Amino acid sequence: MIELAEHYRTAVIPARVRSPRDKNVVEGSVGYASRQVIAALRNQKFF
Repeated sequence: MIELAEHYRTAVIPARVRSPRDKNVVEGSVGYASRQVIAALRNQKFF
């Protein structure tokens, strides 16, 4: 996992164990991003 993080120049930050306070925010952000990508590609044809 360290090699993957170094390759993409990112940091690996573990989540909190007992208090998932950020889960709602992250789920909303992922949903928003996926809707934007799907909307942009909706009428495209891929071969």
